[in-house]
Amino acid sequence: YVYDLKTHKEWGTGDYEKQMYASAVITVPILYTAAVKLDAGEITLNDPITYVNSIGGRGLSNPEERDGSSFPLSYYLTTMLTYSDNNCMNCLIDYLGLDQINAVCRSAGFTSVDLQRKIVAEVTDGKDNYISARDLVSMVKELYNGKFQTLGTDFMKQYFKIDDGDGSRTVIGLAD
Repeated sequence: YVYDLKTHKEWGTGDYEKQMYASAVITVPILYTAAVKLDAGEITLNDPITYVNSIGGRGLSNPEERDGSSFPLSYYLTTMLTYSDNNCMNCLIDYLGLDQINAVCRSAGFTSVDLQRKIVAEVTDGKDNYISARDLVSMVKELYNGKFQTLGTDFMKQYFKIDDGDGSRTVIGLAD
């Protein structure tokens, strides 16, 4: 499923509305939930969150040095997007809550969102995370098109990039 942000045209093939396994793309429902709560005044970008080094994987080097330290919500959002940082994703899941992420997304009409666990959980107990391609793209569209004040177009242009794995950010994503 593709949505062109400039022409407002969309294309979908196959099962683009079907729930599918979601790995790192769970950043989008997390970000969407944060945007809803920020605009509602329920949370702020300065809210302190304790960093927990729960897993390895991509992200900033030496996460054990940050373990137990407190950082503002803005740090987690930008680091999650900039580096696809798994620890930051999990800290945000703890902060926002899986039930709240699911509820916010479903309330907004994104009914395929079903996050059941943290990313790269050691014990999954048969749980996984799901989202449809259409809901995923539609959330990005709403974030980018200015539905939200705090995490809007400027934020998305600056931080919503795809890392090519070599440690440097590419211009793939929402680049102009």
